[in-house]
Amino acid sequence: MKAVHSLLVGVLALARLSLAADPAELYRELIPEDKRLDPTWIESLTERGHALDRGISGSKKDNTLKYIGMPVGGIACGTLIMDGAGQLYSWDIFRGRPLGVVKQEIPLPEGYQGFRNGRIKKMRPLDGANYMNPPTFDQFAPPVQQGFKLTVDGERAFLIGPQDWETVEFTGRWPLGTVRYADPDCPVEVQLDAYSPFIPLHVEDSKLPATILCFSLTNPTSESHTIVLEGWLGKDAKDVASHPIDRSEFTAVVLEFADASQKKRRGSLGLGVLDTAKAFTQDNVSGLRVSIDLAPGASRAVPLFIAWHFGHHAYTHRFDTATDVIGYIARSYLRLSSDTHSWVNTWSDTTLPHWFMDRSMASASTMQTANLQFAGDRFWAWEGIGAGAGTCTHVWGYAQTMARLFPSLERNLREKTDFGLYQLPDGGVPFRPSKDKQKVAIDGQCGIVLRSYREHLCSVDDAFLARNWPSIKKAVEYLIAFDKSDDAYDGLLDGQQHNTLDAEWRRPQGY
Repeated sequence: MKAVHSLLVGVLALARLSLAADPAELYRELIPEDKRLDPTWIESLTERGHALDRGISGSKKDNTLKYIGMPVGGIACGTLIMDGAGQLYSWDIFRGRPLGVVKQEIPLPEGYQGFRNGRIKKMRPLDGANYMNPPTFDQFAPPVQQGFKLTVDGERAFLIGPQDWETVEFTGRWPLGTVRYADPDCPVEVQLDAYSPFIPLHVEDSKLPATILCFSLTNPTSESHTIVLEGWLGKDAKDVASHPIDRSEFTAVVLEFADASQKKRRGSLGLGVLDTAKAFTQDNVSGLRVSIDLAPGASRAVPLFIAWHFGHHAYTHRFDTATDVIGYIARSYLRLSSDTHSWVNTWSDTTLPHWFMDRSMASASTMQTANLQFAGDRFWAWEGIGAGAGTCTHVWGYAQTMARLFPSLERNLREKTDFGLYQLPDGGVPFRPSKDKQKVAIDGQCGIVLRSYREHLCSVDDAFLARNWPSIKKAVEYLIAFDKSDDAYDGLLDGQQHNTLDAEWRRPQGY
């Protein structure tokens, strides 16, 4: 009876609205002009530096550091994430096919029991487990033993993380994450700047399998202090060997991973530093120690590099080992660091609010995850990490940032994947080729034409357009033929049309 009463109330409400004489009155009743929004909040949307105009930040005090996850690896080089306290996790840098940022299954939340027609008993990464239960450093033990520690005057030691410091504060201006540490027992000021080189228009230097962690130490006291900065790597496996490396440009320790038969090297993971350092091995980890004497008022920056090499095509054409990667970064550090910081400062140098600039760029961090891939020199991407192969034509149509920052990658995607590998003789481009080689999503097909025009606009000349015009023309002709098939031939596509909602639409659509 209660359900019947609710239904009647709803019907009567709709009837009352439908009898409104003035359509404008109906609109105002459904969407009131006064939405009772907080005027202060509205001001913060347009006023840079407003009290509510906060950038991406967190602190130990407000217990938000563990929920911050910033990718700090190169484009298409796997996934390595730093939390708000400067701890690295995920470590999806080893060659393989992951599903999601981390692999987890959680009980279905309340109200989800009918999810996927009741076929799913637990929520997987594919279903949104990593959104419902955001991964944190504490939840998922890293597959690599890694950390940093500062020892002051041979006495008090401070681990880099949240536990040993009274104050830890994070500020994010992706691709740069900054963490500041302070404690009454630590006489020096400590700041960590972490990033992987990210230089728009320069793809090769933006897809380095490495993370730069630059520790800045300042002595504000009237006494000298000696700081020992220590970093380490380790992996509990029988097929891992550690090697210290001492070169004129850098010092490093490198873990070499061999296959089970020990017949060939499977990959390598290394920690390097520009400073003179002492290598050590203890308790199954290998690391470096850098000793720094800080006079009163003095400051010192110590850049360390974590680099890896596990066969991803994004970097195998340039480097053979993690040692090669560390060497390249050591020789190019000043330029890579300067250019990355220049980009961050250029993007931030605006009168637009912080929240708008941060959120406009935040989605681009997906480029620094395992979601992006290379097959030889051909670029492609998943829909989500490990799911939906083939750079799905309609989903990838939402992406606009990469085409402006790295237009050569999108040109590669059009030329080598959409047109070069998958376009059918009739001009159609299957939307998810590895799953259904013949099925075309109409919105994805239209998007490929529009994106081809965008790629031309983002080129310095007409070479891309000239090379690909026959394929672009065929893609348009496919749409014209589809329009003719409904006998109307009116420019509105009709008939069965698969689209981004994973549904079949049949009414006229004006893509």
